[in-house]
Order: sequence, then C-alpha cells, then structure tokens
Amino acid sequence: MTTSRTFKLGDRSITLEAGGIAQRAHGAALVRSGDAVVLVTVVVSDDPRDDVDFFPLTVEYREKAAAAARIPGGFARRELRLSDHEVLVSRLIDRSIRPLFPKRFTHEVLVQAMVLSADPETSDPTLLSLIGAGAALHLSPIPWGGPVAGVRVAEDEVDLVISATRSGLVMVEGGAREIGEARLIELLEEARSTIEPALAAIDALAVECGTAKRTFADAEEPVPASESIRSGVLEDGRRPDGRGLTDVRDITCRAGWLPVPHGSALFTRGETQVAVTCTLGSQANEQSIETLAGMRRRSFMLHYNFPPFSVGEVRTPRGPGRREIGHGTLAARALEPVLPSMREFPYVLRVESDVLASNGSSSMATVCGASLALMDAGVPLRSSVAGIAMGLVVEGERRAVLSDILGDEDHVGDMDFKICGTRDGITALQLDNKLGSLPREFLEEALYQARDGRRHILDAMDAELSAPREGGAAGAPKLVSIEVAPDAVGMIIGPKGSTIKKLQHEFRVEISVGDGGSVSIMGADPELVTRCASKIRSIAGVLLVDKLYEGRVTRVMDAGAVVKIYDSADGWLHVSEWSDTRTERMSDVLSQGDNVVVRVLGVDGRGRVRLSRKAGLDRGEEPILNISP
Repeated sequence: MTTSRTFKLGDRSITLEAGGIAQRAHGAALVRSGDAVVLVTVVVSDDPRDDVDFFPLTVEYREKAAAAARIPGGFARRELRLSDHEVLVSRLIDRSIRPLFPKRFTHEVLVQAMVLSADPETSDPTLLSLIGAGAALHLSPIPWGGPVAGVRVAEDEVDLVISATRSGLVMVEGGAREIGEARLIELLEEARSTIEPALAAIDALAVECGTAKRTFADAEEPVPASESIRSGVLEDGRRPDGRGLTDVRDITCRAGWLPVPHGSALFTRGETQVAVTCTLGSQANEQSIETLAGMRRRSFMLHYNFPPFSVGEVRTPRGPGRREIGHGTLAARALEPVLPSMREFPYVLRVESDVLASNGSSSMATVCGASLALMDAGVPLRSSVAGIAMGLVVEGERRAVLSDILGDEDHVGDMDFKICGTRDGITALQLDNKLGSLPREFLEEALYQARDGRRHILDAMDAELSAPREGGAAGAPKLVSIEVAPDAVGMIIGPKGSTIKKLQHEFRVEISVGDGGSVSIMGADPELVTRCASKIRSIAGVLLVDKLYEGRVTRVMDAGAVVKIYDSADGWLHVSEWSDTRTERMSDVLSQGDNVVVRVLGVDGRGRVRLSRKAGLDRGEEPILNISP
C-alpha cells in the first residue's frame, strides 16, 4: 500500500511516497515536486564488519539522461562513471546522514538516489534527494538519529545548502559574496526553521508505515587512543603540537617560484604544503559540461590532486576520487566571487593544486595557494582569499574550538568546519560534524574565531604578494577579443577551416570563434596577436555607429560612392556628406581605388550603411578603428 505526505518547503510543494516502490529495499522513498521525481533507497548488511574502524557508508547519486528525455552523449551512449556534479551531491547526502548513525556502527549501508524525472526549471533534484535520503533512512529498520532534511538558501549574497534535524545544523555547503558572520548566522537560523514541515512529514510517514527499528550488533569497543588528545584540549588547552586553541601554524609563502607556468605559488602551513599553478587559456580551452538542463561552459577550473606520498602511503595512484573532486570544488567556490568577468579579463583560467604534504586541511591551503598563483599570473582578483579549518571537542558541558586543526585533531574531534573568505567576509564554507547537530553558540564561536585566523593568514600571504602582478607573468600569453559580424564568421573559418588554419600558422596564434561573432586571438608574441586581430577585422569586422574607419572606394557615381571598409562590410557615402561646402558630383573629388576616412552614421531605409567624410574631418586624435586595433 502506498502512503504519502505533502508539505511546503518555501513556495514549493513536495510529496513523499512510501510503500509502493522498491519494496525489497530496507527503506525507500519517492520524492515528487512538480514534474521532478527522485527515488532514494537504503539497504543494510545483516552483520557488522569487524575489520574496519569506520562506518562503511556508501552514497551514490545518479542523474539519468532519460529523466530529461535525452540520450546521453559520448561513444557509449549510456551513463558510465559518476560526473563531478553527481559526486558532489553524493557527498552532500553522505555528510548530512553520516553523523546521525550510532557510534561503532559498522554494518555496511548503501544509499542510492536516482533522478527518474527532471524538472530543472522548477525543482532542485539535490534537495529532493537529500530529503528522500532522510525519509528512506527514517523508514528503514536502521537505528538512526533522524529525521533530517535539507534546504537551499539562495539570495544575492549567498548560495548555501544546509541540512538539519530539530536539534540543529548537521551540514552546510556553499558560497557567499563576502558575507559577514552575524548575517550568515541569521540566515542559517532562518533556513533551519523552514525545514520543520519536511521533518514533520517524514515523522508522520514513518508512523503511518509502522516503521520498527531493529537491534544491530555493535563492533567491539575500540581502545580509546584519542582520549589523551581530547582531555589535553579540554583540561589544559593543550594541543598535540603544543599550540594554543586559537594559534595558527607557521606559514611560508612563495609566489612565482616556477619559471614556466603563467602563475605559481608554494604555500606551506605547518606540515601541510601545496604547489599551485595557474594557466591562462583562450575560449577554446573552456570546459563543456553536459547536465540535465543541457550543455553549459566553464571558464574557471580548479583541480585538486592528493598523491599518496603526501601522507607517506604506498598505494597505486589513481584518478581523482570523491575527496579530490569535493575539495577542488570547495576551493573554486571560495575564489569565484573575487574573479574578474570575462569582459574584464578574457582568459580561461585553470588552477591546479598538488598536495605535497598533508597534516590537516590541504583544501584550505589550496585556497591560499590558488589566490597567490592567480595574482602571480596577473589575474586582477578583487581581493586575496584564505581558508582555515576549525575543529571542536565537546564533553558534557565543556567545549573547545580549535583553529587550523591537524589531521589527528580532525580524526578524534567532533567537527571539521572549513571557512574561506577575504578580509571583508566569507566566500565559501563547508561544515561536517560528529555530534549529529550543532547549537547556534558553537557556530558563532567558530565563525568569529575563524575570522581572526583567516586575517592572520592573509597577513602572511600579503607579505609575499598583496596585489596582482602588473602586466602578468613574463611568459603569459597575449589575448585580444574582438567582435565580428555574425554572418561573416564563415569567412574567418573558410572552406573546411582553411582560412583560420592559415591565420593561425601565419601569425603563430590560437583563434577561437564563439557564439554571436566573438573571436579571441591568443599567442606568445603580442605584435603578431595585434596583427592577426587587424587581419580578422579586415575580413569580417563589425561597423560601429559614430566610429571612424578607413575604406577603399569600389564604385563612384555622381550621387555618391560605395566604400568598402572590411571584406564583409561596405557603406554608401552620399555626395552631400563629402564636405561642409557644396560638391556637385562625387566623381569630381573621388576615384575608384582611393582611400577615404569616414564616420559611420547608421543605416538608411534601404538597409545600406550610411557614411560621412565631413563628420570625421575634425577628429583630432580620435582613433581609426581598422587601422589602430
């Protein structure tokens, strides 16, 4: 029998269904909102695993192309490995439910969320999957401290996803535009209160379905090797490396330490060290990403690598896993608010961070190193960005908030709260905890303590490089962006690409032709780039009203002359527009093949471009566009 509950989350109506689908799973929930449908299932093993000292939870979120009535791209025409977006949503769900399981619970649990029907215009499958996971677990026999639900806070200053129980926040992920700590706390509290209808619906669904929790065997109690660290922090304010609770480890920064990359930085904080490079590219280097809503393009990429040697391990190196993708996305989100627009700085940017040594928060070191590498490459960032990881130890009524946590403090502590930002505010944050939920006062103390730590780190970074390098790095390529007539793009490309290939070979440049007639030319030699831009303008330039151009006369009549300015553009120069004095016939003053400087007046009723010589006679030092690009 199918049981359902409908509730409002903001202005969206959401329906939870149980009982009529995936009945062999130990818990299942179907979540509907508009035309969007997501199925979330839960299964649990009968026996605990005695060979692990962690909770073996696996979460997998999948978006089916069929959900958007589309056939997948690629050679296989089917879904294969998880996309980066699917990995990130899987991590969001994992971090929202993991803290609510019992300690020492080592039964394997698999949570799978599948988007069966997509409605990108009205519904967010990420939130539906998060709510569905909370419902499926609450409906399962697994002992669990839920329910939990999620909500997105999207305003001008922030874009956050939070999950919470009735006791407090469980997980926070997102970015902001230098928001203040007080305003952030206010928004988090408002968001937490809006989740109550979802929690009530999940509770009611579990009661109606008659959910009964089973007793599962616990793993054997481990030896409390972490007690000395926790007691030292709480009783003496003493940390494993001798620091005080608010102290940040020693920092050293080196910008421009590599000779060839366009930008580079080596950032070291204690025993954590990252080498970061920044590469500038053209539009051709943009990343195309296939989503349920269609294709989108990415001009800023940040890739994070965590090789085995960084933690002294011997294991086979493999491609980026969920951790690498998640940390890279967090670092990218932290930097995006301070990046220039493509109009201001028309380069595609790729930042790569290689962790050389790790003992606590290599992702936050990546944020710091990436900020320095971008400025080393001459990227005009609005401000430097730094990141810091905050920890927490709680025993009864006692608590201690730790700044810049070590790996051991992360392992034995109760919170990992990564906070990134500028001197003026927060740009990204990610909260994980082991307590299940965190009260407001814990968050407030951590946020303000992190602000002091962040400013301390920024002081060290500014001492090395406080502003983008003038003129960029010595080896950075020159890039010029121009606009051409959209219907003349084919003239630039030529038959089978012959024209564009010839231009690239002749001027030793890379040419990218975008939608709507935008063309970018990039090369190592600025003079050749400028000459190539002039050549492309001569082939397919756009005429701008009220601007000056030099053209060649192709036809002369008594009433006027036809003047070709670009291969793709010409105009009509009427005899009355020759000079301020009367001219009887154009043939008296002009011949075919002559060059003439004209100003563009507009378009006449017959669709011809109107030109004027007399309007440009008193031009002074005004540039002629097709001569001085």
